[in-house]
Amino acid sequence: AAARQARLVESVRSIVERHRNGAELHLAGVPMIAHDMLRFVRDDLATFGVGVVALIVATLAFFFRRPRWVLLPLATSALTTLYMVGLLGAVGWPVTVISSNFVSLLIIICISLNIHLIVRYRELLFADPACEKRTLIETTVRDKFWPCFYTALTTMVAFGSLVTSGIVPVIDFGWMMTIGVAVALLVAFLLF
Repeated sequence: AAARQARLVESVRSIVERHRNGAELHLAGVPMIAHDMLRFVRDDLATFGVGVVALIVATLAFFFRRPRWVLLPLATSALTTLYMVGLLGAVGWPVTVISSNFVSLLIIICISLNIHLIVRYRELLFADPACEKRTLIETTVRDKFWPCFYTALTTMVAFGSLVTSGIVPVIDFGWMMTIGVAVALLVAFLLF
């Protein structure tokens, strides 16, 4: 349906262009606005996505100074996004202008969960440099699971509250983010 709508909008635009000489024509309507908004969002993601990833990599590298502490949050974000996009595709859940922001928010949530784990791991390592890695990982996960769980839970409740809005795209966004935060929590801890 979205592809058919996009073809229709492009077809109408080509007709308008053929008749534009000598006349002032304006194209309007909900389908055209929706098509343009999705195109703008896609273009913005392509344009700014590379810059945002570069900024995230530079920031993580500056603070943590180890490739693994840069790669771990990026891998967690990529896997969580992949799982969510796969889920949305599998159930045929359409992405709207509102819900197109879920990827950016999921990446931020994934990185924040990873930062909690990395910082705790480094604190434990600094306190006892001779400690085994397995012990450091187990202690980190044990120390940070419940704080991260409650953070994720309250975030899920906040996004879940959007389900009561009565506006279908906002409801969809609420469900996407609620499920996405749960997936981010699981992936962050399992990958760590």
